[in-house]
Amino acid sequence: FSNFNSQSDEVKIATVRSGGIGGFIPGDLFVGNGVDGEIARVSADGATVTNPWVSLPGNGNGLMRGGMYVDRTGVLGGDLIVVTDAGELWRVTAAAAPTRLAATGVHLEGMIVVPPFPARFGPLAGTIIAGAEQQGVMYVFAPDGTFTTVNLGVAIEDIDLVTPGENFF
Repeated sequence: FSNFNSQSDEVKIATVRSGGIGGFIPGDLFVGNGVDGEIARVSADGATVTNPWVSLPGNGNGLMRGGMYVDRTGVLGGDLIVVTDAGELWRVTAAAAPTRLAATGVHLEGMIVVPPFPARFGPLAGTIIAGAEQQGVMYVFAPDGTFTTVNLGVAIEDIDLVTPGENFF
């Protein structure tokens, strides 16, 4: 597919779906490149790899081993949302401008933006949720980065929202 290779450990990928609202190109994908705070971008046809596409400012931001998600809800403007193994939560625009929203200090995983429909998703509607497998809790982030934790009694490693009529692999 592309010449981007040699990634190791858990490789989390975010792909821009059709109808993207944040200015991203449908089909493009994003992945950590194995360097602290760096994200690579691969074009939809696999021909162009921008590595790194984003270098998060500062040191010790962590690897992209937690999760990436291109917001489809509009809650975060269609931006790329990223959590790291150092417990950071970042928002990255299509213009590659990163903003740190939160720093928890724990490995965050399986992050997703919950659609903003309270009737369907209750108090989680319009939030970012991420698991902290080693702590056995779920982090619930408001769009401004403030957060609370919820103990669900399970070690969360991944969170997926499968809407009606979609496939789950």
